[in-house]
Amino acid sequence: MVLTESRTDYQSRKILLTEEVIPVSSPKLAETFYTNERSEQDCLHARCRRCKSGRISCSREGDLMEGAVIMWLPEHLRVSEKSYVWQHYYKRKELLQWETDENFCKVVLHSDQGKIILDLIDMSVLDFLIQNADRHHYLQDTRDPNASIILVDQGKSFGNPYVDYMDILASLLQCCRIRAATRARWSC
Repeated sequence: MVLTESRTDYQSRKILLTEEVIPVSSPKLAETFYTNERSEQDCLHARCRRCKSGRISCSREGDLMEGAVIMWLPEHLRVSEKSYVWQHYYKRKELLQWETDENFCKVVLHSDQGKIILDLIDMSVLDFLIQNADRHHYLQDTRDPNASIILVDQGKSFGNPYVDYMDILASLLQCCRIRAATRARWSC
């Protein structure tokens, strides 16, 4: 991991909850919004398998909230969740196999994830660029096991842009391969 000078003068996307999100939200999403009567802030609570119960996010200035919506999947798409083998657990005491096994890429190449290794490496490049150090899964179309992967849960992205977590690129660094189109974009 390479750390550079820490700075806090960066900007993120601010959205108006009452104008940009709530009016177009599905009924299921709308149920997560409420107004905190004490602070008069607009808030929402997380609803996901890995979320801590009671975890809320509230607006800071009126109904402005910092964040981003990456994507919503269409209801007709049938997907399965797959674990990302180069997961990052910074609070875990014991090391994962990819952190200790110099031949871990060979293990992955001989698994069911081997046929999508270039997709996984592309995912790690994107995660590095957006500093998503919390990748633990991805989705794949259940009707087509050769379909491209679908990236979800970039919720802990866009942190401090002056800190680079190089272990996010573990798949690229351990496998030493990259899709030609991805490499061509780096050459620009």
